[in-house]
Amino acid sequence: MSEENMTSVDSTTPNTVGEGISAEGAVPNAVGEGIAEKNEKKQGQGFSLIPEQYKFVTSSTLKWIAIITMFIDHVTAVLFEQAPWFDPDNVGHILLDALLRGIGRIAFPIFIFMMVEGLFYTHSRWKYLLRMGIFAMISDIPFDMAAFLTNQQIINEHKIENWATTSVFATLFLGLLAMTLMELIREKLKMESLPKAVRVILKLLICLPIALGTMVIAEILGTDYGAGGVAGILVCYVATLLLRKWYTTRFTATVFSLTVVCNVFEIAAIFAFPVFLFYNGKKGKNINKWFFYFFYPCHLLILAIIRILIYGA
Repeated sequence: MSEENMTSVDSTTPNTVGEGISAEGAVPNAVGEGIAEKNEKKQGQGFSLIPEQYKFVTSSTLKWIAIITMFIDHVTAVLFEQAPWFDPDNVGHILLDALLRGIGRIAFPIFIFMMVEGLFYTHSRWKYLLRMGIFAMISDIPFDMAAFLTNQQIINEHKIENWATTSVFATLFLGLLAMTLMELIREKLKMESLPKAVRVILKLLICLPIALGTMVIAEILGTDYGAGGVAGILVCYVATLLLRKWYTTRFTATVFSLTVVCNVFEIAAIFAFPVFLFYNGKKGKNINKWFFYFFYPCHLLILAIIRILIYGA
């Protein structure tokens, strides 16, 4: 959840990026192979300060960094900021909160990065999109209980849902929906006779209604990060189309777009920049993708229950 919200429990998200973060995200397939490999051949390896043999960060490494920083962020938002003894005027409390929430800013842009990666490698974009949509619905109640509902509302009023807000999973779903539709257009409209720059601009103009439409829906649904979150996803998507192997540039563009359209505090994610210098684009150790999908709603629900048990009504 963005910093502006009550408890911003969602400025970090689960491997919500299913595929990008999932086990499928590193192996090209019938859908992604032609797209991803073609782009890679055209764009080469990109500029890198680090020799390839020293790059040890894999997709699995990025997933764990995102999960851990997200967890730190959410523990801070649910158990520290909502503690009865938390004092927003206490300098110590403010500094500790800023440090821990700053660490949490790292997660969302990494999840975006991995989701965009997954777009080009998943076995089925539509199944990927379906999973994201299902878990967006599953995550809604745990998100509201942890982020927007007080203990008193849950215990005394028996509320478990805040209809005005939805989790970051919904933001990611809308971003993925927009990218999937844009890929359909991009693949159908070749325009090979036109210069590359002209083709890119024309296709972006054609895709503009899709981008604006999903951003408007994000605002209507009250998704975490809202239209700004969808915009950040699409910035990463466009950067990936233009700079497939320029990992640090793509991540930096995502962070700065979130900082501009969401909250200045999102700039704290730039501290993850060195990690991407060592990213090798490989899958790494296989991890069950369902762990990352379920971790998000489960850990939010558990944190909400712990808060109720510790602090009461």
